[in-house]
Amino acid sequence: KTIIELEIYNTANTKPRKLGLSYDTLIDNKKICLTAEEEKKIIEFLELRFEEYCIEPNLNPWNAEVAAVRLADYHRKKGNEKRVKDIILQLGKAYEANEKTGNAMQVSSWLQHLHKIYTSYGLNHDADALLIRLRELGPKLTEELKPISSSFEIPKEKLDSFINFITEGEPKIIFHKIIQNFIPKKDEIKDRMFEFAKIAPLTYLIPTSIQDNKGRIIATIGSLEDDLDGNLIHEFSQSLSFQAIFIRNIFYKITSENILNVTDFIDFINDSPIISKSRIEIIKKGIQAYYDNDLVVAIHLLIPQIEEAIRNLIELAGGVVMKINRGGGYQLKTFDEILRDEKITQVFGENIQLYLRVLFTDPRGWNLRNDVCHGMCEIESFSFQAIERILHVLLILGTITEQESTNR
Repeated sequence: KTIIELEIYNTANTKPRKLGLSYDTLIDNKKICLTAEEEKKIIEFLELRFEEYCIEPNLNPWNAEVAAVRLADYHRKKGNEKRVKDIILQLGKAYEANEKTGNAMQVSSWLQHLHKIYTSYGLNHDADALLIRLRELGPKLTEELKPISSSFEIPKEKLDSFINFITEGEPKIIFHKIIQNFIPKKDEIKDRMFEFAKIAPLTYLIPTSIQDNKGRIIATIGSLEDDLDGNLIHEFSQSLSFQAIFIRNIFYKITSENILNVTDFIDFINDSPIISKSRIEIIKKGIQAYYDNDLVVAIHLLIPQIEEAIRNLIELAGGVVMKINRGGGYQLKTFDEILRDEKITQVFGENIQLYLRVLFTDPRGWNLRNDVCHGMCEIESFSFQAIERILHVLLILGTITEQESTNR
């Protein structure tokens, strides 16, 4: 009786500090035995508050949700699925009525939250309708975003010295210097991330949403405490963007001063056992397209060849690249599944394994393979920054050698 009265007292005058207290403590507790009348009183009180928070003047979808999820769970246990659906859809109308108070970014966040609620209660058709609304909201969301920039200075003599160091020597030596100097180091990036978190802790406390060029949210990154992997991948991705300044200058000198040509690239990768001889001509056309500044062609040609080469690597290492499909036959594993294979870590190590995922398949990173092959890229996405990272990976694949196993 005291618990029920406490909840009524605390939620009076629309101050729901303890809304759901009676339900959580008494109904949702197997050790408590309530009379039918007591249970009815608790549910009726939740129903009353729920109705109150779904309409003006006390419209508040967040307070309504506190009551809604408890009522929905209660009626689901009683087998009343129709009532469950009615409650959740009424909650959706409360969020919709509240949209006039928010901007596109806030509304988008509310719709994403509501989508999770709908799917958790099996309202898949209604959840799909929310996805359509999210898509329509995308352009407005993009318009509201404000750019944030920062600048830094690199002394020209130091940059020139580094570029000259990398581009001196025989082609094979130059390629190896490019490979070694631009493989990101996971531990270094993680340490730097934690240092940044000490300097600017708020940056790592607020969740981050990543959207595509149409404003659709394609990935989210939680706080550093809740989502270490997501924050690491995001930091890894930013590190690649920073290094692009140096790679661009190096490749520009290589191509503009004819230090290396297409044949030099092909000679470097030609002996790799994971690059099929039948694919060399395709790769050659892709590299030539890069030299001709036709980046759209270059990127479209080279990414699939890298994916095929990595599948070959897993098979040569004794791994499996196929899985059962719904039709009963077999199909290739996705590129992301391939890159998560332990064989990749065994051959390349953690740094390159994570590098490949961030670059090609993780939506929290560059996600080049998926964006290109799914037709998600606008023309500006086919950049020197992208193609020169692809060429860097191609060079890494060119270093693979095969050793005969020996029985002792």
